[in-house]
Amino acid sequence: MIDITGVSHGDSLKWNKYKNCFGVQQVSYDKTAPFNEPNFIIAVTGQSNSQGSGGLYNENDISDHPHSRIYGFSSSSNMWITADLRNDSLGNLPGRHFKSTVFAFYFAKRLVEAYPDIRPGIINYGWWGANIAQWAKYTIGHDWYEFNLNRAYNQGWEGQGRIFDTHMINIQSALHQIQYKNVDVMLWHQGESDWDTIGTSYYIDSLKLVILQYRAAFGNDLPIIVGETTASYPANNMSETLTSLNRDSDINTLCVNCQDLQISDSEFGNGDFIHLSSSGHREMGSLYYSGYKEILGNVSAHTAATFPSTRPMTLSLFLSDQPQTVLLSNSTQYKLVVTSSRMEIIDTYTNYSNVEAIFPEIGQIICFQPDANIVLYTMTPEITPLWSSRSSIETGITVPTISLDDRGQLNIVWDDNIIWYA
Repeated sequence: MIDITGVSHGDSLKWNKYKNCFGVQQVSYDKTAPFNEPNFIIAVTGQSNSQGSGGLYNENDISDHPHSRIYGFSSSSNMWITADLRNDSLGNLPGRHFKSTVFAFYFAKRLVEAYPDIRPGIINYGWWGANIAQWAKYTIGHDWYEFNLNRAYNQGWEGQGRIFDTHMINIQSALHQIQYKNVDVMLWHQGESDWDTIGTSYYIDSLKLVILQYRAAFGNDLPIIVGETTASYPANNMSETLTSLNRDSDINTLCVNCQDLQISDSEFGNGDFIHLSSSGHREMGSLYYSGYKEILGNVSAHTAATFPSTRPMTLSLFLSDQPQTVLLSNSTQYKLVVTSSRMEIIDTYTNYSNVEAIFPEIGQIICFQPDANIVLYTMTPEITPLWSSRSSIETGITVPTISLDDRGQLNIVWDDNIIWYA
């Protein structure tokens, strides 16, 4: 059995043991938004490859054609219009040439292929050749403040973070005009102009600062996807630095592998080895989309986020013919973790609405597979096991050790091995 909800071309199907069928990771969007407004927001920024430089709109390629459910925000007219690679709905000069193939447009194409009622809205602002100093805003006294400020001045900008500031103004203007008020994903492609900082921590420090700046406005769990720079121009290849995001603890960031995509010279013979071709930009949009779905899957698999109880609720758990009841208070946060007999995470319940979906009525009994273990943790005033399906909390038998590490992450340790963290 296959659930085709959210399936688009190129997706890999995975078995869903709860639905007992094959399917894909689902994307959330606002189904209550007016039919003529975006209900999923994509913010995109970076230097020239983010703006589609090196590629060119092709009337004979249907993937380049506008779609009635994909919107773009025109900063020149200050309004949402149908996204079209041939006009300023997807950015304009001096950051972008009309007819350039902005990869975010192809990201949106995957979304509308997957969902019949999703309406992506793209808010794009970038600049050719801009170094990261045009986004990063260090505070006075920081080790990188003077260095960053000088890099901004050397490119002719009067201060650091000016592209970031303008992008934020555009995003706020765009959201002000619609019912939906959130950015769902940030797409970033930049780095070629910072090749001279390879060997220092400046670029990755600055990129992480930019991530914090956007998340300060749109939430700490905002998915942010970056991409490798092309390997066809080795001197400017920042891929090793960018992929370090895949080795840190932030499961809401990801660097996609796109350094080997076709370059502009291969399509047009124009001597351009640093920009992608039209097909390269199209494929990069799909790679970023796959990266976004991967982030969503990582969050579902590894994050047992807290859910607040807004009213007293009795949670009844039924396991191996032994029902147990736990009273949840309305002033405490909890984590509910389900593991298999091999201590692998089976599922976590990530927010209150999901818990309501599983336990729609107070006191409802739910049955899990016999070899599963369920542990409920209270999060306030400190992380404490509250109930375990396998043994009593008092004995401590088979109950994992809970701790916060020096980065503030939750570790669950079983037999001295970290089996899961959030």
